[in-house]
This record gives sequence, structure tokens and C-alpha cells, in this order.
Amino acid sequence: MSSRNFRSVLHILILNVFTIGLYACGGGGGGAAPPIASPVTISGTITYTDYEVGGSGINYASPVKKPVRGAVIELQSPVGTVVATANTTETGGYSFTAAPANSTVRILVKAAIGTPASPNTSIVDNTSSGALYTIFSDVTTVTSNVTQSLNAASGWGGSSYTGTRSAAPFAILDVIYEGQKMIMTADNAVVFPALNVNWSVNNKPLAAGQTQNLVTGDLGGSFYNPDDKGLYILGAENADTDEYDSAVIGHEWGHFFESNFSRSDSNGGEHANGDILHPSVAFGEGFGTAFGAMILNNPLYIDSSGAGQTSVAVETNLEEDSVADGSAKTGTGSISIRFDGYYSENSVMEVIYDIFDGG
Repeated sequence: MSSRNFRSVLHILILNVFTIGLYACGGGGGGAAPPIASPVTISGTITYTDYEVGGSGINYASPVKKPVRGAVIELQSPVGTVVATANTTETGGYSFTAAPANSTVRILVKAAIGTPASPNTSIVDNTSSGALYTIFSDVTTVTSNVTQSLNAASGWGGSSYTGTRSAAPFAILDVIYEGQKMIMTADNAVVFPALNVNWSVNNKPLAAGQTQNLVTGDLGGSFYNPDDKGLYILGAENADTDEYDSAVIGHEWGHFFESNFSRSDSNGGEHANGDILHPSVAFGEGFGTAFGAMILNNPLYIDSSGAGQTSVAVETNLEEDSVADGSAKTGTGSISIRFDGYYSENSVMEVIYDIFDGG
């Protein structure tokens, strides 16, 4: 090869190496990659709007924010991947320490209690394919810690419900959380069976001649269903809403507890104060009411109903005799049956609650 040709080849090689070097250096800018920001902490308090129930139904004039206790809470990435899980504390608090910086993440609270991977109690919509109720908030992070609290609103607009009734599932859940706490004071190793509590704004009493349909929400009343071991809770505005009737929730959860941790021979059905019932039904219903009163540590059983939820369908004080001692009704012929006795759910609830409170 001539010296001229050799110089040409050498020149081409030098240009190629220089060009490759430019690509390898990212266009010649040089310098280290920007540092990745450390994860940040997102914390806050989860609450729900609650109302007291009294002799005039639900007192919407005095809303109270109460902590969502023991609920499953998730930290999700921008694409919906679960980054971390936890349970809210006794005061409704939560804290995630591994939230990505400079990002938008989601705090999602489930109407469910128990371990995050396998909750034992979930509040679902029986009229929407059993969808789990949740609330969430999207949070934009930078490089510092973030406080993000969230309240499940009632949806009450002053004279009617005008917004999403997000608080209702959490109001129901809190009564069950309190019931579990009471049981765990006697046995902290207790394992609660899985329970779906079916609540919907479509769950309503039955019209005359109407057949019960759990999928459409035609319930009749709030009840425990031994067939699927679930609770069904009314939620129809201006008819009968039970989400804030804590005594009703406690009563129905009492049926669940009795059926799963003991034995129930009751065949259920319609019952009312003063009815003469089969002893198995009288005990089951009386136990349910007394058990709910134990959970709430409150002897008043109140079931609100009617237009604007301003009426009361049932109001009973377990610390008082529901009927006068010795009162009776005359049956067929000359048979006289006393109202109070082992066939009276009122007698059963009063005796059981008296044993509990020592009164």
C-alpha cells in the first residue's frame, strides 16, 4: 500500500472512532446522571361523617367526624400498582414511608377490616355485583413529606341526600370493628370467618305482595342470611336507612356471631315487640339485640325510618321492662299467656343485657 493510501485509511479510522465516542458520551454533554430522589412519607387521618340517632330519627343537624378504624389502606403507583398496604389505626391514622418522590400516587381506603391481604369483613354493594366500597385521594409528591387526610362524606344536602353516600359503608364497618374488639378482649387469638355486609342505596323494604330479590335490593328488612352467611342492610332514603342505626347493625352482627361461633336453631322470620315466639326465635332475636347493646355499651335500641329518616320504627330500652310484669293476653278459649317469658324476645334481651351490665 502506498503511503498516500495508508494516510487515507488512517484518517477514516480516526473519524469513525471519534464519531463512536460522540455517541457513547451522549452527544458530548458528559457528566453524571441526575440523582434519584429519596422516597417520601405520606401520612394523615381517615374519617367518616356520622350522625346520632334518637327519638326523632337521624339528627342531621349535628354531623360528627369519626375515625375510620382498622380499615385496609393502600398506596398505589400512578399505574395502579400496589406499593404498600396497611390498616388505619385506632385514631384513623396511617403512614406510608416508601412513596415515590416527584410523582402522583393514590391513597385508597377500602371498606374492609382484617389483614390487608385477606380481610375478614367487607362492605359491598349487592346491587352492583358485590363491588367493594372504597374512597381515594390522588396525591402529588415532590421531595418532601406530605400530609393527606381524607373524609368519607355522608352526601346529606340539608333536606335530602344530594351526594355520594360514602360514609355509610364505614359507619357500618365501625360497629363491626367495635364488636370484634369486644370479642378479642375474651380471646385475642380468635379468627373471624369471612363476612360480606351487603349495603346499597337500593336496599329497601318490600311493597305489598312483592317477592324478596337480593340482587335488586328488595330485602324487606335488614337481616343475616344463613345461606350465604352475609348481612343485608337497608339503605333506601325516605323509607328505611340502617347504616346509622348502630343498634340494628350490632343486632344483625350478633346473629352472624351466634351462627358462626355457637349454634342457632332459629328459623328467623317476622317478629315484633310483644309477639309470642318459638323459644328458639325468641332467644335468637333477644340475643341479637342484647349483643348489639353490649358492643355499643348502650341499652337503647333505635331503628330510624320514614321520610327524611325522621321517624322511629322501634325504640326499646333494655334497662326497662318492655311490658308490665304479669300482663297477659287471652288466646283461644280461656287460655291466658303472659307477654313476658322465654317465648318473648324482649324478656330474653333484658335478662341477657342485665347479666352483662350487672344491673
